[in-house]
Amino acid sequence: MNTLQAIGRIARREVREILADRWTLVAVTLMPLIVGVVLTAMYAHRIVEDLPVGVIDEDRTATSRMLIRAFDAHQAMTVVPVEEPSATSEEIMRRGTYTGLLVIRSGFETELKQGKQSQLLLYLDNSNMVSGNALLKAASTTAGTIAAGTAMQKAVRGGALGESGLALVQPVVLQGHNLFNPAQTYSDFFVPGILAALLQQVVVIGAALTWVREFRTGRIRELLAEGWSLGVIAAGKLAVYVAIGVVWGVVFFTGLFGLVGIPYTGSVLAGIVSGLLMLVAMGLVAMMISSFFEHRETAIQITFLVSSPAFLVSGYTFPALAMTSPARWVGAIVPLTPFLTAWRRLVMYGAGWSDITIQLVVLCVMIVVAAAVMMIRLRRRVWRLSGRVSEDSASRRSSGIPGPFSAHANAAHVSSTPSGIPETTPALPGATHPIKEELHRMASDRNILLVLVIAPLVYSLVFGLTYIRAKVNDLPVVVVDESHTAASRAVIRALDAHEALAVSGVISDAGPVRDMLVREECWAVVVIPRGFESDLKQGKQAAVPVFVNTSNIIIGNYAWKGVQTVLGTTGAMVSMDRMMRRGVSAGAVRASYAPVELQTRMLFNPGSNYALFVVPLLIILLVHQVVALGAGMSAAKHADDHTDALVASSAMERGVKGFVLRATHVQSRLVPYIVAGAAWLVVSVVATHPWLGIPRPASVIGVSLLGILIAWNAALLGTLAGAMVRDKIGVVQVLFFTSMPILLLSGGSWPLQAMPWGVRMFALCLPTTHAMIAYRALALEGLSFVHVLPALGVLAVCGVVLSGVNALAVRLVHENSTRA
Repeated sequence: MNTLQAIGRIARREVREILADRWTLVAVTLMPLIVGVVLTAMYAHRIVEDLPVGVIDEDRTATSRMLIRAFDAHQAMTVVPVEEPSATSEEIMRRGTYTGLLVIRSGFETELKQGKQSQLLLYLDNSNMVSGNALLKAASTTAGTIAAGTAMQKAVRGGALGESGLALVQPVVLQGHNLFNPAQTYSDFFVPGILAALLQQVVVIGAALTWVREFRTGRIRELLAEGWSLGVIAAGKLAVYVAIGVVWGVVFFTGLFGLVGIPYTGSVLAGIVSGLLMLVAMGLVAMMISSFFEHRETAIQITFLVSSPAFLVSGYTFPALAMTSPARWVGAIVPLTPFLTAWRRLVMYGAGWSDITIQLVVLCVMIVVAAAVMMIRLRRRVWRLSGRVSEDSASRRSSGIPGPFSAHANAAHVSSTPSGIPETTPALPGATHPIKEELHRMASDRNILLVLVIAPLVYSLVFGLTYIRAKVNDLPVVVVDESHTAASRAVIRALDAHEALAVSGVISDAGPVRDMLVREECWAVVVIPRGFESDLKQGKQAAVPVFVNTSNIIIGNYAWKGVQTVLGTTGAMVSMDRMMRRGVSAGAVRASYAPVELQTRMLFNPGSNYALFVVPLLIILLVHQVVALGAGMSAAKHADDHTDALVASSAMERGVKGFVLRATHVQSRLVPYIVAGAAWLVVSVVATHPWLGIPRPASVIGVSLLGILIAWNAALLGTLAGAMVRDKIGVVQVLFFTSMPILLLSGGSWPLQAMPWGVRMFALCLPTTHAMIAYRALALEGLSFVHVLPALGVLAVCGVVLSGVNALAVRLVHENSTRA
């Protein structure tokens, strides 16, 4: 038999193993489809639309009404009447009804007619930076259009006609070109990355169990005895999971891309090769982890810890250049990072082989390293197993005791109860005290301790190192200086002095600009044309083309704002200098240059701090995830080994009494997990917030109660999953896939208003959505306990409903076990 036939036989054997394990089968078939469709449907609208903007019109004139109609006509905004205009602006915004609040002050029209500068005041809820940035752009565009029209009318009336009038009002014209994602659609930016992360999970969820299963059952001896080499066995197993990944890759990147309308502009063959290399690399990493552990639960949890933060540290959303060095190193050793870099270039840049060569080489190196480590570990385990088996066999032959893998021995290790249920574990002492029993179980189960203790520490450290710098600074910008004058050099110095920008190069030819943007050597290119200085001196308009890479909307926004600020300031200075030379007063200059001044007040995240935007979301996810996993694994063990005395005593009771007994039983088991979850939330607030510069919540009582309610709901969800799945591995697999949708559906990253109606209604049924609303209100908006009572009330109702569902599940599971 040749090597390919041998690999094929091992692959067929692995497929039979997957088919025999129902929860692994569900994890690689049904769950990816559900999660993929839900995540894609979230971004069906592609861009943020109809954000609610409240308007307080103190002027009540034709001009103010025209302004309101202009705001309402913009696709990103919809004007909503303010119910209590007498309240302060911040009080109105804290209610959460409006994303923005526009205040048109009294005298707005009169000041414009008198040639004075009129002010508009815009308050923005910037706690969600996606909706905040979208609204700021829309409002700035609308107000700027009206201001430009007013300024031109003044210039015409003052005798400055045609080009001279334009140059007087706007001496430096910023010609913006958004490359690779010109409409700045969030779906084009985020969906390719999130689907790639989901594809990674499909592969690792099965591959993490490969070697654990073989060594625990002893079947590795059988395979080696048949003459299979470790390399052939590994190749056969890997082929199965890569094939599963390929199938899902076709579904994700053809069907779902087409569903949302995401274009693919790069080399198809390069995309296929990079995807295959990523699948092989991630499969080998999961198999490598599996080779180090003897217990299935431990192997899959360690894989879970490694793969879950991979997307966050990959630099796909928050740029790697803004992370600390340790976070960048963590991202550098995860195969998802080079793949996502190559994938963005292929999907959005129209890149070819030469543009992703480095990423392909890195993936190949990762494959070699993971395979080498795995084979070294496997050879050691096989060598130890062979020595141990030889010693055991010799001692058993001399004593007449059957071997550990014989049928007689396996039968001897399982006893039965009178009811026919296998008694694998005796009942724990003190069964009438469920809290004490659960604490005993937690302390004795290292897998639960791994989830409740180690996982939060690892996640908190990764989150902190990733977002500690909070903002994106020193984005590389290239300047094409065709002018070579004192004016162009002044612009270059101003660009380099801006905190968000760093001039990485000054060149004379714009030819290599696109290639530099594709290779991400820079994120913006500013072209200072020939005659820039002479145009300014002659009173003409000087056009400055600016090319910004907006494939990553977060980075693109920072780069665009920085360039716009520098060139806008330069233009304003030139315009004011010209007008003052003509004898115009300083006040008239300001009114002529900016007749309508939009004063923006960023509320709840004034510095556009990315940590303030994303870390509260991650803290909620952390608490939800660890509590649900711990409670779920415990419930699965209870349901599987039938050691729960309270189930036996309450499950058969009918009517209200039985329901109350079962509900009480469920709640008593959850107390340790609720305490642990609430404690982690408090620790995260006390430790992580000061570390990352996030304000501490004003209400300690509100945070504590929120932590209890979040942990309660998470524990109930985990317990329900454990009771229904009845398998610790199955629980981890189910929660492994549901954590990402819960993170995104909560509205913490993509605003609820921008989701399709059906997805939004589903999101509002999730406890984490209301937990996020309450946490942001407490942590970012500084609200008191009283103000978040509605969200806390919804969480309490969710807990009551889930408690009832759990009570019904206890009876259902017991009845099914009795019939079996």
